[in-house]
Amino acid sequence: MRKRHILLAAAALLFAVSSECGAFNFKVTEVETEWELANYQNPESANLTVLVPEGMKEARKAQVDIHHWADFVMDSTVICSKTFKIKEGENTCKFDGIGNLPAGRYLAVITIAGKQYQRMLRIDRVPEIGPATEPICVKKVYFTPDEYLFEKRKNMPVEVFQPELTEVYRTTNSNHPGAFSIHPYFCDFYRTVDGKYYMTFQELNYHSGYVFSPDSHLVTLEADNVMGPYTEIDSIPAGTVFEPGPEPSTERVMKQAKLPGFWIGDLQKKKYDMYDPEKHGPYDVSDLIILRHLWGSYDYSFGGTRERTLYCMVRLPETGEDVFLTDKPLFYDMSNYPEQLFDNGFFTNDNGGNNWITEDGKTRYHIHGQTVHRFPPYDSKFDVLPNSNRLATLYSTEDGLNWTYHNVCMPLQDPFEQHYGMGVSKLKDSDVYLFTDCAYNSQYQQIYRQIGYGRDPYHGHNFENSPHQSRCKIGESFYNDYFSAQGYQVGNDVYQMIFATTNPHNLAECLFRCPDIKECTPEFVHTVFDGRDFERLGYFEEVGGWEGFAKLCREGYYAVGISKSRAGGGFGINAGDKTGEFTTREMTGGSKLYANVNVAPDGMMKLTVLTPSGKKIASYNVTGDDTKLFICDLPEGSNYKINVKARRTKLYSFTIE
Repeated sequence: MRKRHILLAAAALLFAVSSECGAFNFKVTEVETEWELANYQNPESANLTVLVPEGMKEARKAQVDIHHWADFVMDSTVICSKTFKIKEGENTCKFDGIGNLPAGRYLAVITIAGKQYQRMLRIDRVPEIGPATEPICVKKVYFTPDEYLFEKRKNMPVEVFQPELTEVYRTTNSNHPGAFSIHPYFCDFYRTVDGKYYMTFQELNYHSGYVFSPDSHLVTLEADNVMGPYTEIDSIPAGTVFEPGPEPSTERVMKQAKLPGFWIGDLQKKKYDMYDPEKHGPYDVSDLIILRHLWGSYDYSFGGTRERTLYCMVRLPETGEDVFLTDKPLFYDMSNYPEQLFDNGFFTNDNGGNNWITEDGKTRYHIHGQTVHRFPPYDSKFDVLPNSNRLATLYSTEDGLNWTYHNVCMPLQDPFEQHYGMGVSKLKDSDVYLFTDCAYNSQYQQIYRQIGYGRDPYHGHNFENSPHQSRCKIGESFYNDYFSAQGYQVGNDVYQMIFATTNPHNLAECLFRCPDIKECTPEFVHTVFDGRDFERLGYFEEVGGWEGFAKLCREGYYAVGISKSRAGGGFGINAGDKTGEFTTREMTGGSKLYANVNVAPDGMMKLTVLTPSGKKIASYNVTGDDTKLFICDLPEGSNYKINVKARRTKLYSFTIE
């Protein structure tokens, strides 16, 4: 699903489409203007920011005219308009004229001192789901910070629980001195029937000018315990019997699965048929496949195509044969974004996503990234406004031919973040969607995991007190991805294979160009970024300037590790030293109540079942640590509420059966 954080894969392209760098603490040399948000969801107003350089006395006012924008054509009719005063420095104008505009793409034409600037205004209008007004009926109750589930809540924050990460291997400690990187597409994690654990992955040698190194060797690690220590061996012994790998589970938070229906093309040429209704028969959305095309121009019988272009295919239900639904790509790769040909929602830049089918089997959703590029003449070396962010975009179809899309409103934590890749999963038997975002912090050039939730796939929300791995110092080990398809459960914990690096993202360009990693000197790095205001980066001095960047290039490393997290419990209630309490809204259904809970030995949890009017039915003292602890029998044939008082307790979820 996700594009991996591999420096060589990033190469020089990232600087062409990356965004912000530094705060508003530098002098602009030309007028720069942009909307405050990359996408406005159900807005009544929008803020337009205008940066005016010093000495530009003629820039005293701005005229803003908003037009419809469809199929790369601007409607000449002005929908709404506003004039406001501006001065040198930063100016912000609140634009109230969009409250009644329907969803769509609009072009704002800003006229300042006789010069025009075109900026895209994106508006989505999707009704949000508020607190439950009817009795809640689900098999799985997840705790989220909104008020959908809670009638009241005090001293009971809903948090994302940080997994325990353990490094087991790094390239610099390898027996292979030329090793530089790790290939994520050939990594796996196994458990045998006799209790041994194995890891395998491809380790790449350093080669300048290659997106993926042509030289690699397979590394195999072995351990008697899931947490190691792991030792390197030549190969997995012949005849080894493995436990069947578990199905990818959306309930394993902080996990990236090899998602079904989203796969990478063969590394060989292959011809495919085009779908013919008379020849191939009917299909439905469950038969659709998104082909992610990488590395080379394959012959799909209708000619070659660009890299990173995505097609919609059909896996024929009777024969299992794959055929192209149309010869028109679903997503076009746009590496350079010429003129204005990028913003109809179906141009992309290698931002990963996932897809799923609704529970009724009628609609297929697909989420994918869209890089938002500026219109000329905005050509700042490093964009500083949020609208240069990559956006996660949600697409839906009932037939694979006609697709509609919305920008997913997963909030960004600061102006320097981007949706580098995102997945959305419906948590089974619940009313919660899980948003897993590889957020790219362009200020620190790091990619980190961000988890959110939603009541529908259109609105993502952040958890309270969610851990942010972006705050680590550059040069320290940085675990940013979880790429094993297997997640083995031992007791109450799930263990997964993870990936780490110490290198900032922008060093990809140096490593891509340098003939030998030992020759990556401060002078070489300076030459690579000559004329691009690199000193303006927020952390330039922090890492030691050009000398520091060169050292990171030479001494940086990749690593493999183990992630230990609670089974089915990546987020939930965290009751601390102070006693907290919550009461759910009215619930219905089920006869038995179970909890995924960990009550500390010196902690407490008291659960009370109430009538809808709030009268006590029965109370239970809960102790222990279990992913499915039986609590009580629920009142049959009547609705109820649940009240919990707890201290030093982690409550992950309820199961109602």
